[in-house]
Amino acid sequence: MTPPIVFVHVPKCAGTSLRQGIAAAIGEDRIFLDYDNNPANPASAHRIDPEGSARRFADGAAALLGRRIAYGHLHPAKYRAVWPEARWMTVLRDPIDRLISHYFFWKQDAGFASHPIRDYVLRHELSLIDFARLPFSRFFLHRTYFGGLQLQDFSFVGRAEDFAGIAGAIGDVLETTVPVLAVNAGRMRGEARSQEEIERARPALAELLADEIAFYRQWTA
Repeated sequence: MTPPIVFVHVPKCAGTSLRQGIAAAIGEDRIFLDYDNNPANPASAHRIDPEGSARRFADGAAALLGRRIAYGHLHPAKYRAVWPEARWMTVLRDPIDRLISHYFFWKQDAGFASHPIRDYVLRHELSLIDFARLPFSRFFLHRTYFGGLQLQDFSFVGRAEDFAGIAGAIGDVLETTVPVLAVNAGRMRGEARSQEEIERARPALAELLADEIAFYRQWTA
């Protein structure tokens, strides 16, 4: 039997476009969307009560029946008990580029659901470097999304720029062809003033995100 997949959609790593391609290949009804317990949201059940949250998730595991992939802003450890046969997969992006995209994405007036960190960033008008100084940003990958996990827990870790390779790896597991769709791009990245801020900030960002960069290089080597 084809194993299911647990896919960790790290924000701003081309995950939305990839999910659209998977849906086109297997149908929306075969995807279990897991976005309501984001490990990067300090108000989420996962952050407040990780053991209790995982236990309640296991109690409702019937929702996985008929699904071929769980996909979302999730910590995959909660799937160990309910989908032990699942293959874990994710896509990572250069941490500096990912943070820049995240920052300008949050600055858009796009009707976001309330998120305490985004609310704080906007309320205090944090600069790009101020945003990078937050523990939220500095620990985003190596502690928040992948804390307690090992590279060997994953059957595939891709780089966001290799979209065709990512789609191919997922298609191989699902025994189908996942189409390569256009990757979303943050519209504010193209503004001249934003580009100037980005280039000025890069040296400081490299220093602030040193642990994230080391994690990224190790996991995508």
